Amino acid sequence: MMTWFESLGIGSYYLRYFALNGLALGVAAALVWKFRRRLPRAATSTATTVILILTIRLIALDNPLALRFYQRHLTTEDSGVRQWGVLDLDIQNYQRRIHQPPIANLAVGSSQVGAIFSHWSPPTLMPLEVFSVAGMKTPDLWLYRLEIAARNPERVILYLSAFDLTAGQEVHVWPLAPAHPLGAWLTLSMLSVSAWTRKVGGVWRVTWMSGLNAMGLCAVSLSQRWPG
Repeated sequence: MMTWFESLGIGSYYLRYFALNGLALGVAAALVWKFRRRLPRAATSTATTVILILTIRLIALDNPLALRFYQRHLTTEDSGVRQWGVLDLDIQNYQRRIHQPPIANLAVGSSQVGAIFSHWSPPTLMPLEVFSVAGMKTPDLWLYRLEIAARNPERVILYLSAFDLTAGQEVHVWPLAPAHPLGAWLTLSMLSVSAWTRKVGGVWRVTWMSGLNAMGLCAVSLSQRWPG
């Protein structure tokens, strides 16, 4: 049975996630139905609407089968290069297991990392996987830190080109990163930004630059998790 779910791209970690969500929604629906005559009509309608929204979200947005459907019918021109890469990562994340086996090598970086390592056939004793997001820069290392750690790598091959380190930050793509509500305040403090204006061709433009604390803490976090 587990092999069948893995063939669908669902590991044991997310199989448990779907089971708990389905159980919670089923129990909530049963309670609303049982007490529908005792509760005010407004409360029953609100609870039913919330359950329906959460169920639709689980079916249409929060499973690899739906995401593969969207990926098959969208192109990078439709969604954007970064959005396409994040969608691909989301699909891969559903393969996570409760006891994730270690990966000998994980190459992390921008699309250049994907181009360099995705088509490379490593030796059997040196298996390698790729974690790549188009335009990945230093703040993204912090935003995706938990997803990188969830792959359980023994060694991280971190590649950031001079362009990735010096190019202006694309702040508008940061919301595409996974949401970690419990660490939101810490993330905001790490990704504090400053802005300055400059006049280009008679037009004042705002340029964003990520705070140095994001780069420093990413490096410290990576070195502590994966020494050497």
